[in-house]
Amino acid sequence: MIRFNDHVSAACLPRHDLTTNGDSLCEISSWSVIEEDQIRLEGRLKGSDVPIIQDPCLGTNDKDRSWICAGTKQNPIECYLDKGTPLVCNIGPRHSIVGILTKASSCLEDTPLTGPASVGVTNSFIRISQYSDWIRTRLDL
Repeated sequence: MIRFNDHVSAACLPRHDLTTNGDSLCEISSWSVIEEDQIRLEGRLKGSDVPIIQDPCLGTNDKDRSWICAGTKQNPIECYLDKGTPLVCNIGPRHSIVGILTKASSCLEDTPLTGPASVGVTNSFIRISQYSDWIRTRLDL
């Protein structure tokens, strides 16, 4: 059973018509860091504020607006996120999961695990609002 408190709370699903813009500041969190070419799980969850990038995501053919790109790759946590990392934005009085990380790229240096460095390239998150109605139906919400 999950116990909610000041530090642990539920995040909402966004409405299907949610739009994001370059003014939105959201949050990411991850357990992973990379040290000396090895992925090591931290004992403490790390987080960072990241801006939503309004331009189309690099490396995607996003005609149906199914992606959200976020981050500046200035904070090391943005470089080594776990796939499945949630992108959570404050929408009105509530936090909503607006994206789930599907494409991450390293940005600080070349490593055997992460490949070539890609400074300035944002992370790509699948847009949850595209699937909100389906999720609600499946979960009987």
